[in-house]
Amino acid sequence: MQPPSDVTVGTTTSSSVTLSWTAVSRASDYNIYRNGVLVPASPIGSPQFTDTGLQAETTYTYQVRNTPFVVSGCNS
Repeated sequence: MQPPSDVTVGTTTSSSVTLSWTAVSRASDYNIYRNGVLVPASPIGSPQFTDTGLQAETTYTYQVRNTPFVVSGCNS
């Protein structure tokens, strides 16, 4: 499964940033990493995320990873 693509930065304020990306087929959720650390709101189910509580004049790096849709406990 390919990772999310076209990750873009949308609205920004002095304490928040909104990220969006192209949805991945067969992905159930997305994990968001800020500066290499999983953000507490993860996983999220939509291809958009707003990170809040940020410090002004600080550089942040983000990574978006999809989680595969898994079916378990199937009875026949």
